[in-house]
Amino acid sequence: WSNRTLKQKSKVTNKQEKCHQLIFEAPERRRATLVTLKEGCKLRVNRFRSERTEWTPAEILSIRDCKEGTKQFYIHYVDFNKRLDEWVDQDRLDLSAVEFPGQVKS
Repeated sequence: WSNRTLKQKSKVTNKQEKCHQLIFEAPERRRATLVTLKEGCKLRVNRFRSERTEWTPAEILSIRDCKEGTKQFYIHYVDFNKRLDEWVDQDRLDLSAVEFPGQVKS
């Protein structure tokens, strides 16, 4: 392995570890519903529209109602470049563990 390859692997490992900490070792999180979600909430989002699943910590930046009676959420993936921010459908959100804005960190 070259030094460059080792540095890249280390960078990926550190990012994965940080994501793991954000997901599993975050302040107290609680279950939410689509009605209780608001801007500033932090939760896990499936980054892929296909059958592939990768839960990534994200923050809701904006919410919009769609014609079909559903909602879409403009999210920012934590520790990712803001150019990857996107509108996601409600079915890509993990509502089982949501950190609400202003929630005191333990």
